[in-house]
Amino acid sequence: MDAAPGWRTWGEFMVDDISFSDDYKPDMLGYQGGLEHRRAARGGRDAVSAAVEYSRVHNYTYSAFHGHYFEHEGFPTGFVLGPDVATTSAEIAYELGAAWEFRVRGSG
Repeated sequence: MDAAPGWRTWGEFMVDDISFSDDYKPDMLGYQGGLEHRRAARGGRDAVSAAVEYSRVHNYTYSAFHGHYFEHEGFPTGFVLGPDVATTSAEIAYELGAAWEFRVRGSG
């Protein structure tokens, strides 16, 4: 979704299981959101961008075992870091024409 010229936002929400009973059972949820800004440089031949993204998977998500593995084309469908995790990542990029692109990315 374009928030304004040069800006882009995205997000996802995942529900693994939600309990509606009176017994306490934690909800198994995950979500992700991000923001990116991109602008032209050197008269429009190059571009500079910066992005930040936040991901959160609540505890007990993906914790049920039903005798088979949930995967698609050999890759697990769950979050790569597992349940009960939050991570933030940021990236700065410089596109030098159409041929070169330099990126620095960090996460924690």
